[in-house]
Amino acid sequence: MSRHVQSYSEFIMIKEVFEPTTDYKALCVCITYNQSQYITQAMDGFTRQKTSFPYVCCIVDDASSDNEPEVIEEYINQHFIPETREILDLPSAKLIIAVHAENCNCTFAAILLKTNLWMNPEEKDKLIAPWRSHSEYEALCDGDDYWFDYESLQKQISFLDKNPDIGFIYAKAHRLKDGENEYSGVWGRGISNYMELLTESSCIPTSTACYRTKLATEYHAMRKNDPIWPLPDVTLWMFMLYRTKVYFVDEFIAVYRELPESVSHSLDFYRKLSFCEAAYDCRAFYAKRYWGDSAEKAVREKQIRIAANMSLRVSKFHKKDLLSRMLKYKIFDIKLFMLVLLSYTWLTRHIYKHTKSIFKIMR
Repeated sequence: MSRHVQSYSEFIMIKEVFEPTTDYKALCVCITYNQSQYITQAMDGFTRQKTSFPYVCCIVDDASSDNEPEVIEEYINQHFIPETREILDLPSAKLIIAVHAENCNCTFAAILLKTNLWMNPEEKDKLIAPWRSHSEYEALCDGDDYWFDYESLQKQISFLDKNPDIGFIYAKAHRLKDGENEYSGVWGRGISNYMELLTESSCIPTSTACYRTKLATEYHAMRKNDPIWPLPDVTLWMFMLYRTKVYFVDEFIAVYRELPESVSHSLDFYRKLSFCEAAYDCRAFYAKRYWGDSAEKAVREKQIRIAANMSLRVSKFHKKDLLSRMLKYKIFDIKLFMLVLLSYTWLTRHIYKHTKSIFKIMR
């Protein structure tokens, strides 16, 4: 069935079309952009899940320019029951809803955006919200990652069912460098306290996360007017760690694909530096909200230390004054002070390039 809508106002008027007629145990969310060469593997991981309950996979393509919307639509045409297919063509997006031909527990709700909403994540969330309101749990998987454990969804949700005091569960992922056939590392480990999440690199692989949708609804309502950060997953992890009990499963269930150029990875030094600064600005913002000034101060100290270390590698650095930031956040650490002071001089950078080991004691 296909419906055509001529204006956004009409879209608002017929929003009941979005209201699912089925209640699902789980909602699998996949936000993707220009990942046409990877998305099929991600969708295979969704459709092959072995569950005792119905689940819906909400795949949001953010107006890709690499033919990814066509790849998603063709996948649905090939693997889903035509009689169950509903197509809603809007000015802002094309929606395709269908049930898988072999796995009757699996429904796809593909939202193919016509305008990129990267800088407006809450608008994307509004499109996902109808399915969230009809689901008990929510799981994540990025479009360039994939699930290889086809029982992972069943195992995670069964665990949450049996442990109502736990709201968030995650596991480990294999790292796979783009273009290679062998895993290059491991991502994912347990967290003993919130400071580990605030001051260390992220230890929660996005594509292994599963949580209660009531918490997700609360999270999105809470951050509606917050700044837009380049790493929405970390903002969610901090909320979950503050709001509920978190459980780590020491098992591999997914593959995390490392691309040479992405939001969180880049070969360009200044892009990498810019992301790092934004990442710690984000951590500091929520650290203060959830755990107070002392937590924010710890994040800022780590941020300054990283920035100072990075500044040793280049002659031209960013405009922010590290010393003034130390004073602003009342960070009085002699080793950090010396590291920041030395990072300003050309001679120090020159020495650093040849004798990096002399600075290890100050890191």
